[in-house]
Amino acid sequence: LILTMYKQVDKKVKPVSGTFPQDAQVLRRFPYNPLETMIPLTPHPPNFIPDGRLTIEHIESFNFNTTRFLWPEE
Repeated sequence: LILTMYKQVDKKVKPVSGTFPQDAQVLRRFPYNPLETMIPLTPHPPNFIPDGRLTIEHIESFNFNTTRFLWPEE
């Protein structure tokens, strides 16, 4: 079921080329520098402390780095 009506040719809107007003343009810019608010990361994070949800046995069951691609520090 189509609920639209046929639009006659004389009622169609056709685009017209012209100049866009300078004051109508949208200026896109960040209100601040997002890098200034980021917490700096340390190259040496603290050692893993197991808790109730994620244990060392659980991490070892993931079989990460089985091909020894990563260094021990990574």
